[in-house]
Amino acid sequence: MQAHHFGLALLLLPLIFKPSACNNQNTHKAPQDGFNFSFTQAVYHATIYENSAARTYANSKIKMGITLDKRFLDIRYRIISGDEEGFFKAEEYVLGDFCFLRIRTKGGNSAILNREIQSNYVLTVKAFVKGEAFLEAWTKVSVQVLDMNDLRPLFSPTTYSVTIAESTPLRTSIAQVTATDADIGSNGEFYFFFKEKVDLFAVHPTSGVVYLSGKLNVDEQTLYNLEILAVDRGMKLYGNNGVSSTAKLFVHVERLNEHPPVISAVTHYTSKLYKSSAYAIVNVEDPDEGLNGEIDSVVIVDGDPLGQFFLEKN
Repeated sequence: MQAHHFGLALLLLPLIFKPSACNNQNTHKAPQDGFNFSFTQAVYHATIYENSAARTYANSKIKMGITLDKRFLDIRYRIISGDEEGFFKAEEYVLGDFCFLRIRTKGGNSAILNREIQSNYVLTVKAFVKGEAFLEAWTKVSVQVLDMNDLRPLFSPTTYSVTIAESTPLRTSIAQVTATDADIGSNGEFYFFFKEKVDLFAVHPTSGVVYLSGKLNVDEQTLYNLEILAVDRGMKLYGNNGVSSTAKLFVHVERLNEHPPVISAVTHYTSKLYKSSAYAIVNVEDPDEGLNGEIDSVVIVDGDPLGQFFLEKN
């Protein structure tokens, strides 16, 4: 009986130690070793300036990518959607225990980022490991395109025309020009100036309102051709002449017929009336000047039903 029990113990020993070989084999299977292959965030935010040169990297306030374990993994990143124009490229860069995701503009691409056309791109990025079919991860990168002062202000319309009276009071608003700049913030601000010095007119630098600043004289000039500039404020701050566009304002000056004729005096004669004799003298004056001050005609409109009187110009 003792030999029988001893033989049974010898048979159990191989059963106890046999599974150790399986445990060593499972440690080489990545999906079951506890390693979490994923991006640190589901969505990242990055910025890049429009008109950026080739191979310009987008800037992110936090690090984008995947934390590595102790093993060496050949991780690759690829943009799979959100970049139909082909502006961007995803790069991997390993430093320590982290595989950074870097987004940059492509090299040799004739197309450039234009914020005025599209200001944001949402890129879907896939991570995979060469030789490891089960190791894949996805994230999104929202790339905000920042504005640069690359556009000049534009007038709309580019030609203006007004007619004013010679007697228009000083500081009267006679016209207003308008312009727009598609840039944003201070890059979209601009000032209005006359291209050349003007004595009789002034333009407000921000509103574009044109005022009369001098006394008009039709006898000296009846038409003023003014050129107004819209100068980019952002460029002006850097000490150069600025990026500008031009509009024309035509100011026509007229001596308007502002006053009606006035009958200033009527002189009656009491002498005996004869045919064709003068009965009264009517004085008519018009305070307007030039042709507007001339009297075209004087007629009797009432008080003579039989038509016995007539007027004769003297």
